[in-house]
Amino acid sequence: MGWPEDPASGLNGTNARLGNTELDASLFDTSWRNRWQIDRLVVLVRDPVTIFIYWDVSDSRRKLICEHFQSSWASLPFELQVFDAPSLDANHDSAPVRRQTATPQQTRAYIHELAPGGTFIVDLTTKTIYGKPFTILRSEPVFTPPLPNPQCGAPRALFAKVGEQRDGLWVHGHRMTASVATPTVSREDPGTPYAEQFDGYTVRTAGGGAKA
Repeated sequence: MGWPEDPASGLNGTNARLGNTELDASLFDTSWRNRWQIDRLVVLVRDPVTIFIYWDVSDSRRKLICEHFQSSWASLPFELQVFDAPSLDANHDSAPVRRQTATPQQTRAYIHELAPGGTFIVDLTTKTIYGKPFTILRSEPVFTPPLPNPQCGAPRALFAKVGEQRDGLWVHGHRMTASVATPTVSREDPGTPYAEQFDGYTVRTAGGGAKA
């Protein structure tokens, strides 16, 4: 990746000034350097069924691979292969559970539809002339969490109507034994317009005002 030829706005030559302090112009360089000359493949979990992958291949490794296959980097076929880690430990010829093509210029990708609660290893591969995968980079094992418990979203509060006792209510198949403190309601007026008096956040007075 080339660097921009034009200096950042407001810079004179290679340096800038902040008051009486001279600053290095590289502090204002906003271009993105994505080649760190290291070999790594990192997997991050986004959710129970999705992982995010990013990788770097150093120039020296690229050169070795290109010389080995007698091909340019841009002409090689690349693929991301996701393996179930326990199966791979038991059988090194285990088939990947997910396969996804990658371009020579690509350095990151998402892989979806994995099994929740699994342990996975990801390979960046190319192919031999016989069509067999050749691993360039391999990740560390990554663990996807299980799906959330459906009960986690269950309501933790139960609202009763004015004058109603909780003794007669059921929540998730269990009778609630404690009773709700019954608001003061006139027995002669069982049809109190509850919805008009209380909107969930405020109690509205007869004159139309609201009190917190």
